[in-house]
Amino acid sequence: MSTSVADRLRALILADKLETGALIPPEHVLAAGLKVGRSAIREAVSRLVAEGLLEPRRGVRTRILCWRSNGGLDLLSTLMSKPSPKAQRTLRQLLWLRRAIYPPIVETLIDGRHDTDRMMSAVFDIRHAWKIHFWTAIPSMLLNEERVFCELALQTGNEPVILLTQTIRRVLERLLAFAPYESELDSAEERFKDLVKAIGARGRTEALEILDELLRLREQTWLALLEPSDSTQPTPPPP
Repeated sequence: MSTSVADRLRALILADKLETGALIPPEHVLAAGLKVGRSAIREAVSRLVAEGLLEPRRGVRTRILCWRSNGGLDLLSTLMSKPSPKAQRTLRQLLWLRRAIYPPIVETLIDGRHDTDRMMSAVFDIRHAWKIHFWTAIPSMLLNEERVFCELALQTGNEPVILLTQTIRRVLERLLAFAPYESELDSAEERFKDLVKAIGARGRTEALEILDELLRLREQTWLALLEPSDSTQPTPPPP
């Protein structure tokens, strides 16, 4: 219940329907208006405080903060929870962010300790997507590739990088949930295998070249999936 209350309040704040600097209504008023218990209100408020959306103040009611100044990465997926004309622009910014952070991840793995077997098992998750019907596997496959990148980040042990890659994955999941399916897509599984092998062999130049190729290929695929379309129905592959 508190999660639902937090989601509703968060949506109002992010939509600028609650004025920055204003005080939220008293606890009993919110509880009555949302038809929930006061404990659910307290838990929801605590959650939004942790997200940087509200500021508790001793002796007075909680104040609404400017989410643009105080919000963190955890709000990114929430902002993309509905289809929007801004989806293409947001996607391009996310893909640019990937191109900025993924090469340092690979370089870190080459220079330090890493678990190549574990990374390879993450690559095999991509193959699992293809066990589903071909034309419905596209979203699953793309998101499995994002999970591979999350696994690569996890192996670096860098917590901010781990959180950043996981956030990117969650946002892409939300964006893709509203995209039409495509009937054709090249598998990147072999290139991911090559990338992991190059990491294991400390092949810095080779690994970065493979990574660049993967990112370029996937940028084209992600953007194609979010192109405006008259039909949202999947098209079966040719026999």
